[in-house]
Amino acid sequence: MGCARPRQPGIYTLTPNYFEWIVANMKPAPKKQATPPPAPVSVPVQMAMPTSQFSTAQPLPPMPLPPVYQKPKPGTCPSGRSSKANLVKRLNNFLKAVKEDKH
Repeated sequence: MGCARPRQPGIYTLTPNYFEWIVANMKPAPKKQATPPPAPVSVPVQMAMPTSQFSTAQPLPPMPLPPVYQKPKPGTCPSGRSSKANLVKRLNNFLKAVKEDKH
């Protein structure tokens, strides 16, 4: 069957035998002419004027600073067997609660 496919009629051949002929008879591709970029479009911007309610507003209070990192106290660090067991227990409780909510 070669390159042919069902319901795709055509003539199929190997091109290496015709390479010289193809190169000799091909015309160079036409050069693309550079097209200038489109001109920018200016869109008028309309801004809403603040109402009197906003014009007398007080400045916002300063944002609180994030908490300072503190090293965990010994025995409270989430590592070790007891912490893993606690995590498994909490996950099981969570899954149980989720299942109960669905019913």
